[in-house]
Amino acid sequence: MSKKCRNKECNDRPFYYDCECPTNNAVNVLQAIRDAMKDEREDSRKYHYMAKKAPCEADKQLFYSIRRDEKRHYCLLQEIYRDLTCECYCVDEIQVKKPKGYCRALKKAICAEMQGATDYENLASALTCVEHQEIVICIMNDEKEHAQKLAALYKLYQDCACRCQEKTLSASACTGYVCGSRNGEMPVIDCNKK
Repeated sequence: MSKKCRNKECNDRPFYYDCECPTNNAVNVLQAIRDAMKDEREDSRKYHYMAKKAPCEADKQLFYSIRRDEKRHYCLLQEIYRDLTCECYCVDEIQVKKPKGYCRALKKAICAEMQGATDYENLASALTCVEHQEIVICIMNDEKEHAQKLAALYKLYQDCACRCQEKTLSASACTGYVCGSRNGEMPVIDCNKK
């Protein structure tokens, strides 16, 4: 929700008119960049944790690769913020809540990446500098790519869990059986569900 504009003319307009005052937009853009920086820092920590818990080396490398991208995104956003304000903004260390289960963590990560892509699309459209827009669009494309890779990994673990159940193997007999689901139906990713 946008903040009230200080310009009296804007406040006298009906609610369905958007304020086009540059100061209002600048404040929203700066807040969006700060929020994005915070999200990138959280994601970096989350992927570090997931890499530690990954059942195989390939998964670990995927999470470390995504983590490197998240750190790079943070630095790029920091540069944009510095260009706009001539100030350095840093996000303090963030505590990430450890997810309960590997597939649950994958599911949440997919949703976070998809939401991030949407947020970056909105941010790019609000920026006025073409160079900044291009940087944010590149970050948005990375987020989409991350979501695709994570979704493929999630599907791989779902398929493995289904095969294990069909063969009536125990959970410990298959390293890919990490979802904790023992019924035939595997969960569908629903980002609105917590």
